[in-house]
Amino acid sequence: MKEEIIQKMNEIKNRIDELKDISKYIQKINEIQKEIQEVINELTKIALPSGYWVEYKTVKNYPQKREYQYYYLRWYDENGRIRNKYLGKELPKWVEDGLWARDVLRSFEAYITELERIKEGINSMLYRFKSISKDIEDYIERKQ
Repeated sequence: MKEEIIQKMNEIKNRIDELKDISKYIQKINEIQKEIQEVINELTKIALPSGYWVEYKTVKNYPQKREYQYYYLRWYDENGRIRNKYLGKELPKWVEDGLWARDVLRSFEAYITELERIKEGINSMLYRFKSISKDIEDYIERKQ
C-alpha cells in the first residue's frame, strides 16, 4: 500500500516536472513582445500625438448665407490655448494615417501590458510547480 502511494507520488512529481517546460512559452512571449515593440516604434513615427484631435467644422459665409465644412487639426499649446490648423475640405492622408496609427498604437501598448501579466502568471505558476514538486520529493524521501 505504502509503495503504491509512493509510486503514485513519484508519477505526480514527474508529471509536475514535465510542466516546467512551460517556461519555453516565456521565451516565445518575449519574442512576441519584441516584435510588437518594433511595430510600436514604427507607428510612433506616423501617429498623431496624443492631445491632438480633428474637428469637422461648419463655417458660415454671412453675405451669401452659405455654409462650408472644413477639417481642422486642434491641440492645446504650452499656454493652455487651443490652436488650429486648417486641413481643408478633405481629410489629408497623413492625418488619416496618423489617427489610425494612434489607435493601433494604443491597442498594441495594451497588448504589451497584457503579455507582461501573462508572463507574471506563468512565472508564478512555475514557482508553485517547483514548490509542489519539492514537497512531494520531501514526502517521498521521508517515507523511504
